[in-house]
Amino acid sequence: VGTEDEEDVDPYVVEGFQSANQPAPVEVHLMKGAKACYTANSAIRNVWHRYDDWDVTVLEVVRGNVDGVIVIAGRLGVIQAGIAGWMLGRPIIPFGGFGGGAERVWEYGSADRHRFYFGALTDAEIDQLDSPWGADTAATLVEHLERCAAYARRASISPALRRGVSIGILCTLGIWVVL
Repeated sequence: VGTEDEEDVDPYVVEGFQSANQPAPVEVHLMKGAKACYTANSAIRNVWHRYDDWDVTVLEVVRGNVDGVIVIAGRLGVIQAGIAGWMLGRPIIPFGGFGGGAERVWEYGSADRHRFYFGALTDAEIDQLDSPWGADTAATLVEHLERCAAYARRASISPALRRGVSIGILCTLGIWVVL
């Protein structure tokens, strides 16, 4: 997360993480010179970055600190995080049901569904990412992110390499059988 501002979704995300049976670690990524957030909670770690520009800090965080991105609501920073993650080959799950920057990212992803979601989600699942929030939405977002991450890892191995290795193994097996 990047703020404790009550007008952003971040404090609610932190509250969700902290209320889980096994709370996950939370990092607040801040631009250079920003004031610390959530100082009353020692389980939350503030991480300052080297730039004093928030937009550059968001891009640096996505490039170097994340395996995947879930974007919800937001403004320009959410759009930047979502698009930067996509362009860096990270799995992105935009929940557009609250509007804002995440809905814009969802629209971009919907225009190129197979590449954006690495072929991991069906059209129906993608369409549900722009629907109202429900009781199981958070779990669904995490499940979608995990599935996209698995497909992204598989997609990082080029089909030509996979085909070449398979043919090489078959040829080696054929030679072994003949000999």
